Amino acid sequence: MPLKMIKGVALAIALMGIAQGAVLAQTVEVAGSASGSFVSNNGTTLGGLTYLGSTFDVTTQDGFTTVGNNSANPNIDNLGSFTLATNPHTNYNAQQFTLDVDFTLPTGITGGNPATWNAVLKGSVVQNGNGVAINFNDVTGQSFNFNDGTQTGTISLQVNNLSVNAGGLTESVTGNITANTTLIPEPSSAALFLPGLFGLGGLLRRRKKVA
Repeated sequence: MPLKMIKGVALAIALMGIAQGAVLAQTVEVAGSASGSFVSNNGTTLGGLTYLGSTFDVTTQDGFTTVGNNSANPNIDNLGSFTLATNPHTNYNAQQFTLDVDFTLPTGITGGNPATWNAVLKGSVVQNGNGVAINFNDVTGQSFNFNDGTQTGTISLQVNNLSVNAGGLTESVTGNITANTTLIPEPSSAALFLPGLFGLGGLLRRRKKVA
């Protein structure tokens, strides 16, 4: 086999391995639950505005996923929901809401396994026409590290602002989850790959001497 062809085959094999690892490393199951309360009364209802918690279990694709399923009772796959009564308070300005998001997956969250990670986000409640808006102030998001034995990396959460109108209407709390991960090579794969790599190097050197 010509030297250039051998080099080409080796490069193709290496690139295939890298590409496969990159795809696998971007698929992560992320699960947990969301709860919350208003700062002024430490409760889930304030003047006709009510929060209902949720659980979620989603999987990232290409390093990204959303948490934003339609509201229900019980809520599933969102970060909770807000419902505004027909005759709510006339002024919610200066009110604050605390959203607590507890992550239980992926496994290997920093702090030991099993371990959870808690994101605490503050939302400002403001009057918005015939309804209210809840604006979460942490626009940069919050992150945690993990190592589940197969891949290692960082999971980041960003919560979106929302508005809800009066009349018993309900809106889900939604967010974005990103995964920046690296696949951990299996020992057996490394054991097979390295001898082959050294052998290929020796073959290339011998062909070079003969030439």
